[in-house]
Amino acid sequence: MTCYNNLMSTLLLSLVLALAATALSAQDGGKSDLKSDLLRELKYAQQRAVDLAEAVPAEKYSWRPMEGVASFAEVFMHLVTNKHYLLGVTGVPVPDGASREQAAKIKDKEQIVPLLKEAYAKAIDAIEKSDPADWDREVDFFWKPARVSTVYTRLVMHSQEHVGQLIAYARMNHIVPPWSK
Repeated sequence: MTCYNNLMSTLLLSLVLALAATALSAQDGGKSDLKSDLLRELKYAQQRAVDLAEAVPAEKYSWRPMEGVASFAEVFMHLVTNKHYLLGVTGVPVPDGASREQAAKIKDKEQIVPLLKEAYAKAIDAIEKSDPADWDREVDFFWKPARVSTVYTRLVMHSQEHVGQLIAYARMNHIVPPWSK
């Protein structure tokens, strides 16, 4: 019976995902491709990250869930430096001051929010201006060959991962994410 239930659950999940994909495709006129999908998801992550950065009180930026774990400020700056690093892998010039060492010195909300907005805007602009024909180009990604499309996908997935982390941090501090109000 358990095998049957697992099979039915898998089939139901597959059906739901297929319907969701069809609905999303219909929303954008049926013209869904990897580039538009990545941009949609990156803009979604951008909005969430920036909303949280603005909602977290400045005095909470140094808060961390426990010793040895990144603070709010460190997670926001990790998002900033990661955008620049991953874009750099694809050939986009990395701005001066975007190193992890330099970013580690930035702890204030007033500095972080504009840097976060700028990093997301740069990532969105780079992907928008990119030619999908170039996405099969091989690059060195964490000491292994990968395609540009893989790097862009990681950029989006990484953003979503840390937005989830920041949501958990906010909830632990009784900060309601603005979109949840």
